[in-house]
Amino acid sequence: MKRLISALLFAAFAVTAAGCTATSGPSGPTQGTAASRPAPAPDSFAPGACRQMASHVIELGNMAHSLLDRPMTKAERDTLMAHQTAIKAAMPGATPTVREAARKVVNAAGWNAFMSDIRVPDQQQKLMPLVVQADSALQDACVH
Repeated sequence: MKRLISALLFAAFAVTAAGCTATSGPSGPTQGTAASRPAPAPDSFAPGACRQMASHVIELGNMAHSLLDRPMTKAERDTLMAHQTAIKAAMPGATPTVREAARKVVNAAGWNAFMSDIRVPDQQQKLMPLVVQADSALQDACVH
């Protein structure tokens, strides 16, 4: 019972926080510079952790763009989480700047999956621009 109450409180907090974020207006640009150009080729990512996560960063960015105006399906949620897991796996070998950009992608993707899991598609859609923004910033950090 305590678990259920904790989960409900957590969900209520997440929805409230997402609502505040969505209604407060942007505090900066909504997307990094990578969002305004075509996705880079995986071999243009810096060697090491960036190159290891390159295909996942590119695919997650493409997926997030396609989900800006609709809720994600269960299959898309699973794909989103697979990309998140791969990016997270590459983080320990990344530079601090890249690791911080990757952390933002992992967190944004996780919140979107959570909103999909608890069946709150309108909040999931409001949070998807955060995935686009974080993914774009990670591309900026990895492509030189």
